[in-house]
Amino acid sequence: MEGGRPGHRLRLHRCRRLNPPDRQRITFSRNELQHLLDADIDAALAEANLPTTHARAAGRAISTMCTALPQWFRLGGPAGPEQIATDYAGFALGMLGIR
Repeated sequence: MEGGRPGHRLRLHRCRRLNPPDRQRITFSRNELQHLLDADIDAALAEANLPTTHARAAGRAISTMCTALPQWFRLGGPAGPEQIATDYAGFALGMLGIR
């Protein structure tokens, strides 16, 4: 484990193995999704009249939380997709200070 981030080296290695056009396409897609999430977060915080002090950090945490699901989720596991979606929505709203 390098830098305290399990799997970080493996993910970097996988991206480096991609040819440049595919790596650029994946990077663009990831960034575009993050921008969409950031816009939704900004709108939700504005609607709730809440501060945006840590909105970008919360957005990164939320997207990371969601993109990590395939690493551990299994059908037939202790929680189904609907329960996980409900839980994660609650986690995301909590990070943003929306109750």
